[in-house]
Amino acid sequence: MANKNRLTHTFTIGGVVLGLILTFFIIKGVLDYQNQTMTFSNIKALHRYSIFFLVDLLPVILGLFARFCGLFFEGRINLLSEQLHVLNQRSAKLQTFAEDILQGKIDSDYDTKLFTDKLGQTLVNIVENIKSNKDAEEQRKKEDFERNWIAEGLARFGEILRRNNDNIELLSLEVISNMCKYVGTAQGGFYILNDEDEHDVHFQLTAHFAYDRQKYNKKRIEWNEGLIGRSAFEKRILVLDDVPDDYLEITSGLGQSNPRNLLIAPLKYNDEVHGVI
Repeated sequence: MANKNRLTHTFTIGGVVLGLILTFFIIKGVLDYQNQTMTFSNIKALHRYSIFFLVDLLPVILGLFARFCGLFFEGRINLLSEQLHVLNQRSAKLQTFAEDILQGKIDSDYDTKLFTDKLGQTLVNIVENIKSNKDAEEQRKKEDFERNWIAEGLARFGEILRRNNDNIELLSLEVISNMCKYVGTAQGGFYILNDEDEHDVHFQLTAHFAYDRQKYNKKRIEWNEGLIGRSAFEKRILVLDDVPDDYLEITSGLGQSNPRNLLIAPLKYNDEVHGVI
């Protein structure tokens, strides 16, 4: 507090001292003008005139005036000091922000209040443009990956179809096993529509793949039975999330394990269902 008010104290002391000096020289000047010496009695005699009481108050008056001046200038100096401190902090944060941009750290949080001037707005615009370009690049990479993934998958399964088109069981096993590995699923089943007997149309499990092991569980699903029959009947893909425990064995016929997601897709050709995966 003493350091903070040092200027005010200096001004106050200076005003009092100046007042004392002026009082001394005024009284001495009047006494010299009257050819009188500087004695207490002569000074007392001067105070027959009331104006000399005002002269006596000069140290107080000038001290108070100097104090108010000191408070004013000290306030201005403190304000400028605080503004300079804020400006330095802002400059330091702007510098850190600019360095983050150079290092590619465009996701760093920043205070928008620091970027109200032209320089700040320019930095913000640079970051937003970089983010926009980065998002666009990531989207392009994602789309390229998806296109390549689809193209690779089509080529792989096209080769499987050409290689095993004379053996339905081997073909279904190759398709379901490679599909499970390609899409990263835990298990899968390949059902072919058996309509040799028009009175006994059903789906026959021709291949079942789970956890890199082949399962030859012979199963049949009736038309419009469970999820497989429903998918075939409605000719649309069914997607289930958070599949309950024991749901697959009872409803879908895919086995006793309990995955949390299930996708069932009908195999259609000319809008006719020939099987279900």
